[in-house]
Amino acid sequence: MTSDALTIPAETRAAQARKAADPVVFSDRGFLHVGGDQAIDFLDRLTSGPVRQNLTTQAGETGIALTALLTPQGKYLAEAFVLNAQALGMADGVILDVPLAQRETIEAWLGRYNLRDDVSLTRREGRITGQRTDTPGDGFADPRGLGRRFYDVNTSTAKTGQGRPEDLLRYHRARIRQGIPEGCYDGMLERSILAELNYDLIGAVDWQKGCFIGQEVTVRVHRRGLVRKRMMPIRSTQSLSCFADVSHRDGKRIGHLGRCFPPLPGEDEGYLAFALLPLDIAGSEIFCEDQPLEILTSPLLAQSS
Repeated sequence: MTSDALTIPAETRAAQARKAADPVVFSDRGFLHVGGDQAIDFLDRLTSGPVRQNLTTQAGETGIALTALLTPQGKYLAEAFVLNAQALGMADGVILDVPLAQRETIEAWLGRYNLRDDVSLTRREGRITGQRTDTPGDGFADPRGLGRRFYDVNTSTAKTGQGRPEDLLRYHRARIRQGIPEGCYDGMLERSILAELNYDLIGAVDWQKGCFIGQEVTVRVHRRGLVRKRMMPIRSTQSLSCFADVSHRDGKRIGHLGRCFPPLPGEDEGYLAFALLPLDIAGSEIFCEDQPLEILTSPLLAQSS
């Protein structure tokens, strides 16, 4: 089954647009400070994104990069937004905006490769917010095209602001409709590759730079056109298990789900999730846990086809 945004009532879309403009507190994300004069080169050499390019050739509010941490076999581990620490009032290095649930793992991964580099790794507290606006101003333009991100980093032990859960839910549902992943929710850690998670479509891979961990597999898949499946947004009338199998009507497995996000209070738009599906899935009937799935049109995937 396939569908698009036009199946959503006009009044519902209008209400979504108004609420999407409200700020959202990313209570599921936190900070990691990579200190030292070699921090940019350290991260650029290890991770997939345009860290050196974006942080040394862009000034001020545009100096932000999206990057991914991979296994040597090119499998996804984590994502991070990278920012100049000086732009956030710190003496040196860079600040990583990372999923809180993976911060300890990311810190350990970076520490494993910190052999000869003069860098330090320190967790920081603070507050990360976002807003769906294209108007230049304070904050940093989200490299994925999802408005702007705002950062309040401090060195105290103050807890990160929690915000309203419904705002964070609204954000995750909105990014799914756009086809934009967050691997900690949507992918299988150490099993998914970047192209399957659409990270190659949102600026998280610098194809021009030298080596990074997992580069060989990432570049080979890209240059040889080996992408056979991608994460696609789907809708269901019922909640589904995270990473449950997706199949054809005959039961043949063709992929799996990511995390399923419920409808917002007062809205009846169904459950949204990503599903890893073959690129030639259009027109097929697909099911998960005996429930039919509706494939939504993704602006990101439509632009890349």
